[in-house]
Parts: sequence; structure tokens; C-alpha cells
Amino acid sequence: ISVKCIFEVEDARDIRPLSEVAVEEEWVLLPGTTFSITKIEDDSVKDVGRPPAAAWKVVHLKQIKRPANPPARAAVASPAKAGAAAGLSSPAAAALAKLSNRDFSAPAAGASPAEGMRRLGRRDFRVR
Repeated sequence: ISVKCIFEVEDARDIRPLSEVAVEEEWVLLPGTTFSITKIEDDSVKDVGRPPAAAWKVVHLKQIKRPANPPARAAVASPAKAGAAAGLSSPAAAALAKLSNRDFSAPAAGASPAEGMRRLGRRDFRVR
């Protein structure tokens, strides 16, 4: 079954400057983002794909608004990755901790996409 999802999003962060494919419009959803299905319909395009599909659907989803004052959650210790040092030693782990504390501030002004990738702990990036 081929499923195409169409999302109606109100709150996301634009990460196009960090995209490895310049023409892609990439957005990241905030932790805890939820959606409700508003409609499921047959897809008239019927793109065969690989492996070949026998049925085609389009699912429409709409973001559910966050409450103004979300209930407090108990802190949960997350298990460290295999082979990773305990604590927040990598830039990516620090960025995730920042997001989990609801700190959605943007990186420093003027930072290049390559610098952003370095801060996220990516080592497999190419500067265009």
C-alpha cells in the first residue's frame, strides 16, 4: 500500500539552511507534536513505486494545538547510547537537552550551515 501523508502544520522550525539537499524544504517538528487524521482518500495518481503498490491512499493530518500551560512531566533519565559517554558530551546531545527543556531559540545569528552541522555533531556534511 502506498500512503502519501499531507500535514497541516502550525508550529515547526525551518531547517533548510542545514539541509544536505539545497532544494528541499525541511522543517523539524517540536517534541510532543501530535496530529489528528482529518481525511483518508484514494490517491488518483497511483504511482507504482518500489516495491510495486497495489493500493494508494492519501492521509490528511492536522496538527493539534499545544495547551498554553502544558502539564508538568516527571523527569525521566534516558539511557545512554551504546558506546556514548554518560552525560551531555556531544553537541547533538546538548541540542536535544535544550529542546527537552523547551528552549527553541535559534542558533547564533550569522552562523553558517556548516557551523550548524558542526554544532549538531554532524561530521558527514559537505559545504556547498
